[in-house]
Parts: sequence; structure tokens; C-alpha cells
Amino acid sequence: LWWLEDLLGGLAITAGGGAMLFSGFSMDRQLKRFSKYLLVMGDREAMPIDELARTLGYSERRVEKDLEKMIDKGYFGGKAYLNVELGYLFRGGNAEAGFRQRFEEAQDAREEAKAPPKEAEEGYSGILRNIRRANDQIADPILSAKIDRLENITAKIFKVVEEDPRKKDRIGTFLNYYLPTTQKLLDSYAEFEAAGVEGENLRQAKQRIEATMDSIVKGFEHQLDELYQADAMDVDSDIRVMEHMLRRDTGSAEEDFGLGGSAVQTGEE
Repeated sequence: LWWLEDLLGGLAITAGGGAMLFSGFSMDRQLKRFSKYLLVMGDREAMPIDELARTLGYSERRVEKDLEKMIDKGYFGGKAYLNVELGYLFRGGNAEAGFRQRFEEAQDAREEAKAPPKEAEEGYSGILRNIRRANDQIADPILSAKIDRLENITAKIFKVVEEDPRKKDRIGTFLNYYLPTTQKLLDSYAEFEAAGVEGENLRQAKQRIEATMDSIVKGFEHQLDELYQADAMDVDSDIRVMEHMLRRDTGSAEEDFGLGGSAVQTGEE
């Protein structure tokens, strides 16, 4: 039985060698894959899981498993961890704290941008009242006439929005930027006039405001026109349908009652 013992021993050695070889290939592929993670991650202290998945072409579940293995092996340092709720890999608690702070600041900025200006909180009448107050303080008759036009257009815009509140979303930039900036320019002009000084700096600033007012009025008129865009499209659609119905009904009447032939004969006579 000596040859049987030698055969079994040889098979055991071969099997062990095959297992070691397979394990070596598997570890080699794993190391290559892990090196890609490290390359993409670079020096970043925090990394979104979905960004890693998109960059490397793996599923997010595969990325999570790989990152867990790499964390266990210490590839990212001893303090690295996954926050599945946020969908991030963090290399330490400070990284998550910084991330949360930036996230909250960005969230606050977005909320602040969405918030209406102080004048809007007082109502549309408060905005119109502020424009009128600045106009009363401005002595220049030409500029004052332009401000009157500006107030008139603004009142019409507010009236359209009050009649159809769905259109309020379409004047967000108008309310949050154009109106407050225009109000600031008007208040500045009134202040420059009240200074009673005709210095070069004040004169140039007043001229810039005067020259810009025409563009502001056109911009406000464009905003008012844009609010009627959907209504104009509805009117155009209604007219097209009516024209089609009229052509169809007229043609049917001529065919049913022989009006077409009579019309032709009348025309020939």
C-alpha cells in the first residue's frame, strides 16, 4: 500500500498548492481593486459611496462591501468608518463633523435664498409703498416719471399673482433680487440728492442709476409679459381648435346642402 500512501500524499500536496494558487490570484485581483479605491479617494477625508460606484463602475452594494474590508484591513487608517445613512466614507470623526457643518451651511443658504425679502413679508402693498416713498424723495422729474412707470408695472405684476397664486413661483427672482436691488438703487439716488453736494463721485453714481433705469423698466415689463405666456398659449390653442372646427363644419355644410355648387355658379354669373 506504499504507492497508495504516496498517491494520496501527492494529491494532498497538489490540492493544497492549487488552493494556494487560487488564493493568490484572488488576493492579487482584490489588491488591484483596492488600489483603485485608494487612487480615486486620494487625500479626501470624506467620499460619497455613489461617487465611488460611478467612478469605478461597481454597484453601490459592491462598493460598501469592499470598503468594509478595506476598513478592517486598515487601508484608510484606524479611524475610518462608513456612514450608510449619509452614504459616505469618513476617515475620522472630524471629517464627518466638517461635512455636516458644510451641509448645514449649504442648507441654510438654500433656505435663505428661498425666503421672501422683508418687504414681501409686509405684503405687496409694502413693496409699492417703499417705491413710492423713494420717488417722493427724488426731485429729478425725468427719473421720477420712470419710477412712476416702474411702480405701475410692479402693481400689475402683483395683481396677476394675486388673481392666480400658481404664478407666484414664476416671480421668485423678481421678488428676491430685482425688486430689492432696484429699491436699493432708488434709495441711494434719493440719498445722493439729499446730500446737496455735486461732487464727481456722486454725479457719476447718479448718472449710472439714471442710465440703468430704462433697462430696469424694460426688465419689469418683460416679467409682466412672461406671466401672460401660458395664457397667450391657451388663447392660441383655442383659436387653432376653433379654426379647425369652423373649417370642418363649413365644409360639411357645403357638402350636405350643395352650397359649394351654388356658390360656384353664382361666382360664374
